[in-house]
Amino acid sequence: MSGLGKRQAILDGALMLFAAKGFDGTAVPEIAAAAGVAVGTIYRYFPTKEALDGELRALWADRFAGEVLQPLPANATPRAALRTYWRRMAAFARTHPSAYRYLELNGPVEGARILQAMQALADWGRREGAMKPVTAGVLQALLRGALAGLMRLAAPDGAIPPALAEEMEDCLWNAVAARG
Repeated sequence: MSGLGKRQAILDGALMLFAAKGFDGTAVPEIAAAAGVAVGTIYRYFPTKEALDGELRALWADRFAGEVLQPLPANATPRAALRTYWRRMAAFARTHPSAYRYLELNGPVEGARILQAMQALADWGRREGAMKPVTAGVLQALLRGALAGLMRLAAPDGAIPPALAEEMEDCLWNAVAARG
């Protein structure tokens, strides 16, 4: 296995274990076994388990933000934008269930880019009269919490039944929609 292959195997093994057992519940020898490398090899690529965790978190948080924050359709409304963000988050969780579980287990993945997008949506919705005054953090928490809840009901492969996803999407919009 090449150096790049070993590094990726370590990241993949750590992701699988951290998602299943959490950071504190995973020992470095377990990561080595999952990656198919010697324990010492891990330390050639990552000086500490914390450094491995930090790189893994940055990698997947960036990928999450990149997938969720693709440009919105030009004719989007605030409701369509919320729907798009919701569906992209659900697609990420379905496509990368271990990464999603890992990010949720290890704290928020908001990052500045996600919070900026949520703030832009909240401001836009308020200007259009379509949304209640809501902060970016609350909007992000609603989406994340809804997705985390549905993932608990999903099939082992992360598949959320479409009808359930649509029902949740309607509930999310109703939570932030302006009345009147």
